[in-house]
This record gives sequence, structure tokens and C-alpha cells, in this order.
Amino acid sequence: MTPHPNGTNDVLLFSGAFTSRLPLPFFSGGIQAGVPHEAQNFPGELIDFNERFIRHPDATFYARVDTDALQAVGVMRGDLVVVDRAETPQHGDLVVYYAEGAFRIGAVDFSHKQEGRVLLRQADPAARVFEFPADSFQEWGVVVCSIRRRT
Repeated sequence: MTPHPNGTNDVLLFSGAFTSRLPLPFFSGGIQAGVPHEAQNFPGELIDFNERFIRHPDATFYARVDTDALQAVGVMRGDLVVVDRAETPQHGDLVVYYAEGAFRIGAVDFSHKQEGRVLLRQADPAARVFEFPADSFQEWGVVVCSIRRRT
């Protein structure tokens, strides 16, 4: 898959409201296939999506993925990703960045930083690799979570 032409985004960004709590039942012991055990009917814990996945509410956004180039790492077109602008990217992290007039998403590659460059790769080896001078590379945010709706 080749990247979108200049000026079209790989991700569509939008903000979220992370101040409210959202506690939901959580099966901490996991879910197994087959006949359920009676104890599985009543999860004992609650998990709060905002508390669990949103560390920096004022710096966190959602983005809808609009590229097929990340399928090999399990991120599909239409998925939502949670993007935290306050996180510092590590080698291999998925990041949202701005290049050639568009927001893009890719895995940051710091393996050439000693040579003065940073690469942004897609999971698809046929996709274009973006290269930036290491001293001026600035990601827009780090992907901390991806969400796929099944229905």
C-alpha cells in the first residue's frame, strides 16, 4: 500500500472528554472459550477506561486511522487510537506526526539517530519510509492504545 498523496491524512484527529469517570465491569481472570464457569457471571472488579488509558487528559486525543499500512501490527483502517502528546516516544512506538502537509501514523525508528536521522516506518514494507533530521524530528503524539469496534 502506498501512502496517501500529499495533503491527505492517515489519521483524523479529534479531542475527547476525559474528566468524567467511566467504570465498567472487568473480568480480571480472563475470558475462556467454552462453557462459562458460574463465577464468571459476576466480575468482581471495575475498570475505568479514562483512568486506565488516559494519563494526561489535557494532552490526549483520539484519532481514526485512515490507512491500511499498519495491518501487520494489528492497527486497521477505521480503528481508533488514543494519542498522548505528553508521552516521549521510544524506538518502535507508533506515533502520529506531521509530514508534507498531513498527519501520518507510523513506527518511529531511532536506530539511525547516531547518523543524524530518524525514520518513520509503516508495517507494510512497500509503504514509503519518511526520514527526518534527528535534531528537528518532532512527533505530534504517541499512540498509547488502539480500539476496534467489532459490530
